[in-house]
Amino acid sequence: MSNSKFVAGLILGAAAGVFIAIFANSDKGQELIDTVKDKASDLTDSVKDSVKGTYSDTSDEVSDWIEKGKKFLSMLEGKAKDVKSKAKDVADAATA
Repeated sequence: MSNSKFVAGLILGAAAGVFIAIFANSDKGQELIDTVKDKASDLTDSVKDSVKGTYSDTSDEVSDWIEKGKKFLSMLEGKAKDVKSKAKDVADAATA
């Protein structure tokens, strides 16, 4: 890179920095900064609410599946007891 391009970039960067510093310290600049902060805060709150809602919905669905699984296992346990009882009756009848 040539020295003239470096110097031009340095001057342009310094000018941009001065402009931003002056603008940021002006009333309009402060309004813009406050607006950006408010929008960022609103966006953060919105994302938090969305995540909480998704977590709550997912948690409810998982709880429902767990409850259905418990009922299914209970039903299987009852059927297994019936089969065991019938097998015992058949075995007893065969040995009698």
